[in-house]
Formats: sequence, C-alpha cells, structure tokens
Amino acid sequence: MIENNKDGLQGIVLDDDVLDSVAGGVGMDSEKTEVEGTVVGSVGANNFQVNLENGDVVVARPSGKVIMACVRFQLGDRVQVTMYPNGSNLITYRYRPT
Repeated sequence: MIENNKDGLQGIVLDDDVLDSVAGGVGMDSEKTEVEGTVVGSVGANNFQVNLENGDVVVARPSGKVIMACVRFQLGDRVQVTMYPNGSNLITYRYRPT
C-alpha cells in the first residue's frame, strides 16, 4: 500500500501479513519441532536418513554449529532433529554413546 508521509513523499507501507510471508516469516523459531531419532543411513553429501521416535524416516543435514564443531555421525547414533515447516530438517545434537 502506498501512503504519503508528513513531508508529502510517497512510500510503501507493508502490512504484517506481507512481512510474515517474506524470507521465511517472522516467528519461525516458534514453529519448529524438536524430535529424537537414530541415524540409519547416509544420503549423498552431508545428508543423513534419520529414523524418528514415531517411526517416520526423514532426511536431515547437520546444522551450522554441528559442522563447525566437526561432529561426525555413524550409523546408530542417537541425534536430535529440529524440523521446520518449510521442510528443512537439521541435526542439532548428537547424544553421547552409552
């Protein structure tokens, strides 16, 4: 929507609905879901198949912090997966083996 400001210049004013739909939306953290699972396979470069607690199998990649910490994954590792509504699944934590 175009409006005039106090100086008489026109500018674009975006509604909150428009701002939420741009660049993934505001409040993306509130919509994430964290689930535990087990690594069951490797898919391509730096992607892993993870069997979740509820029986679903998803493809997830390591998060930036996990990559920077040089964490390595093996079959059977218990991991925490953060699932976002846009379909990206990130491995955010690897539990220590018992």
